[in-house]
Amino acid sequence: MAPMHNATNKIFSTLCVHRWKIFQRHMGSQTSKRWGFKQVTKSNLKPAIEQVIEDIQNADFISVSIQSTGSHGAPWRRILPFDTSETAYYKAKDNAEKFQLLQFSACPFKWASESKIIAYPYNFHLFPRDELRIGMPSYSFSCQLSSITSMAQKGFDFNSWVYNGISYSSKAQESPAKQRGRNSSMLGTYPALPYQKPYIADIIFMERVRSQVQHWRDACLTSNNASKGGLVHSLMTTVFNNEMFGSRPCLRINAASDRQMQLILEVLREFSHDLVPLRSSVGEDVQKEVKVIFTSSEEDKHFLLSELQQHAKDQCKQILRFEDVVDALIKSGKTIVGYNCLTDFTMIYSSFIAPLPPTVKEFLCSLQSIFPRVLDIRHLLKEVKSREIPSIKKAKNLHAALSYLNRQFSLPLDLEVPLEFKCYGSKGAESHGHTALRLTYLFAKICRLLKISLSDLSISIDGCKGALASHENFLYPGAICLNTLNGEDINMERDSYSKNSHIIFIWGFKIGSSAKALSEMLTTVHEICQEGIKVQLVDKSCAYVKFKRAKYAEFFLQDLQSGNKISGFAKSRPLEEFSFAGLRAVNYVVYEQLCKSSLWRTNLADSLELVLSESGYLAYNPTADLPSPKSSPLILELDNL
Repeated sequence: MAPMHNATNKIFSTLCVHRWKIFQRHMGSQTSKRWGFKQVTKSNLKPAIEQVIEDIQNADFISVSIQSTGSHGAPWRRILPFDTSETAYYKAKDNAEKFQLLQFSACPFKWASESKIIAYPYNFHLFPRDELRIGMPSYSFSCQLSSITSMAQKGFDFNSWVYNGISYSSKAQESPAKQRGRNSSMLGTYPALPYQKPYIADIIFMERVRSQVQHWRDACLTSNNASKGGLVHSLMTTVFNNEMFGSRPCLRINAASDRQMQLILEVLREFSHDLVPLRSSVGEDVQKEVKVIFTSSEEDKHFLLSELQQHAKDQCKQILRFEDVVDALIKSGKTIVGYNCLTDFTMIYSSFIAPLPPTVKEFLCSLQSIFPRVLDIRHLLKEVKSREIPSIKKAKNLHAALSYLNRQFSLPLDLEVPLEFKCYGSKGAESHGHTALRLTYLFAKICRLLKISLSDLSISIDGCKGALASHENFLYPGAICLNTLNGEDINMERDSYSKNSHIIFIWGFKIGSSAKALSEMLTTVHEICQEGIKVQLVDKSCAYVKFKRAKYAEFFLQDLQSGNKISGFAKSRPLEEFSFAGLRAVNYVVYEQLCKSSLWRTNLADSLELVLSESGYLAYNPTADLPSPKSSPLILELDNL
């Protein structure tokens, strides 16, 4: 009985261990569900912003993650492994200008001990509402079908996003709006009416306003007689809809449209020596009336204008906007932890700073001056891959990397979220709200795995060169390094050509062909390909071929153009099967010019054909200069309307 009992105990122990491992894996995959975060919309924006600014100031690091209405317009527009710094930036720039922000997650966190961090996660719902009445942040924006479908499947509340999302604008967009707001209470600073043919209705409206203002002004002057003040004031209130602005008489003039508003202000210019107009709001967004304030002297007028300006400044200080969160991130100077920082920060720059610069070098210089310390988790994972876990390269995204570390390594780490943050919004919002928390948790795990001590982290927090300094300012995808721009004149065009001169792009093959089949076909029809090539499909219409040497790529392009080397294989089976007679190819220079241009189509093959037709460039001549492509007549620019 004893052997049987021991065997039973062994089986039971093995089963318990197996079940415990399953439980651990389950908890590792479900970790984020135990974490809470603060959901922020228009209804709770003010208290949330005050709190997040304080948390940013007290934090050691800040994790940031964004979600937009899409990530790429076509498969080839994703940032791919063969993209250079320039082409990666052009793709990220296109995405940032085409799509709009949906959610912005920020998670300030600090280290409590070697194995414990305290996080303060926030998830802001954003909607590009034009509250500044300047046609921005966007007249329209694109939505990627797969992104919207995925969000809908997760239960994202699109009604709440539209009606309760937080509006935002960039600093460049706010400047003219603020100037307009400062000028809105002063008559002499209003812009003149744009010239247009006068209408009879406008003339009649202006004469009616002029007569009303003239009679009311005369009555105000008459009311200075103390003996008739009470009677005159009563008549003015009844006849002219008169009221008091402080201790000064005030007349309200209604306007049915912005055009009538400007006509009223134009009339009031005639009385600028003692009347001050003040635009007032009726309703949520639209200004529909002008208040005209009477001043008794020039000194009284200047005093009133000073009061109005100070009141406007005080109101601006009291209004908290989502842009204040971005300003707090910038002013803190602390390390921003992200994932795929090139795509995220182009979107952040475009939405909250200014329009994206035309070149990657200008963008990187400007970004480094705004966010001097950016740490991309993908770069840390690369270090882990090379030093500790080569097999982690199988983890293709944030969630996969976190799950892999949870399964393979026992690294005690406690992530604590204060109780006030343990509130949840909609189901779909939870999914993205946890992304910044996952970033925080993964960052801490990697620091433990790389044996970065708390003292080294403290040095990095204080701004000195610590253990993380060598990992900062690498932006992925593309592995663009900000630190290489310090005082150096980088010729990115020359560097990119020397790096990718052995790559060509081919199209014209049978749709549905696999990369393996294309590689076998090219090896059969051209002896240079037998030296060794790598073929990969970019999309269904086009593939890229990487040769061992740049001269092999050049020879292939020249032979394809002339037909000397491959004409003898015209009746071979691969040519008939893959429609080789229509094969086209270009070198990497043409692809770079495509990324710089606006001639982007859904298929890469169609885009390359369009660049060739617009420029007249010969694909087989890699040393020829490619002129800048002309604007496509098929593209409608909103700025030209």
